[in-house]
Amino acid sequence: MSDAFAIAATGLIISSLLLIVVTHLAPPHFLAAKSSPRSNHQSHARQLGGLAVVPALAAAIIVSTWTGTIGLPTGIWLVLGAIILFATGLIDDARELAVVPKFLLQTVAAVVVVAGLFESLEPIAPLPPLVTGGVIVLVVIWATNLTNFMDGIDLMVVAGIGVPATILGLSGFLGLIAFDVPTVLALALAAALLPFAAANRPPASIFLGDNGSLPVGLIAGTIGVGLAVKYSVAAGALPFAYFIVDTGLTLVERTLAGKNIFSAHSEHAYQIARRSGLSATNIAVQVALVSSVTTGISVLICANVIGSALGMVSGYAIALVLFASLKWKH
Repeated sequence: MSDAFAIAATGLIISSLLLIVVTHLAPPHFLAAKSSPRSNHQSHARQLGGLAVVPALAAAIIVSTWTGTIGLPTGIWLVLGAIILFATGLIDDARELAVVPKFLLQTVAAVVVVAGLFESLEPIAPLPPLVTGGVIVLVVIWATNLTNFMDGIDLMVVAGIGVPATILGLSGFLGLIAFDVPTVLALALAAALLPFAAANRPPASIFLGDNGSLPVGLIAGTIGVGLAVKYSVAAGALPFAYFIVDTGLTLVERTLAGKNIFSAHSEHAYQIARRSGLSATNIAVQVALVSSVTTGISVLICANVIGSALGMVSGYAIALVLFASLKWKH
């Protein structure tokens, strides 16, 4: 599996080198994190993570097209979508974009990604291909924002996105499931995030920022879509189950309470647990463990070891237990 080694090495090396460069050469106040109702980070570090993670991720995807593990057109569209959101995030980190232009740019990026995947997408019966594409665009936009919402404490994205990506990437590499677009992207994403994890451990010296969390969410959504199309909806929805549960139930709760769902807030279960005194490390470890289990169930579904219905129910039950524990136990 020399192709897999090339992809992983590219992500790891470029992410590591760029983290060293931006940490030492960026001006002290460049992309400094601002106080926000959404953030519960332990320190006011700089939002430099995306400057390393996204180029490394893009380079790893490009290598995957060069080795033939991902088709060239697909790889180009994926990189272009990530670049659009990288630029969007940089602007937002520097001067805070309004909701409407930010959403429009996310939509453009999602359409670009789905365009790259379109030939491999199967219609969702009884929907025609264009409607299928529209549904998937909405899913990718949701995944993009989901990751952005959950990037509120140290190591959270590493635990909820990086850990599932690592398990999926290794599963493809080891031949437990097919090594194709979803697992190749997962391997690339895991490799790009691993060096960042060292800088993001509490107390974090570097955050991803919107310039990192938006593209990471875009690729995570693409991984989920790829698994759903190839295997089942359960396979695609399980790896990031805790993030889906926390964001989904928090959105429902805020809607029922008549609150503005577009305004920044700090009402996710993990944020409540952090303010109640639970350490960021403790929360991240719990999320990582649950994400490992739900991703493992996804792999078992892909390998036809267990059924989708059983896997979906058991995986989301575990994610719900963690959500309830973080929200109400403390």
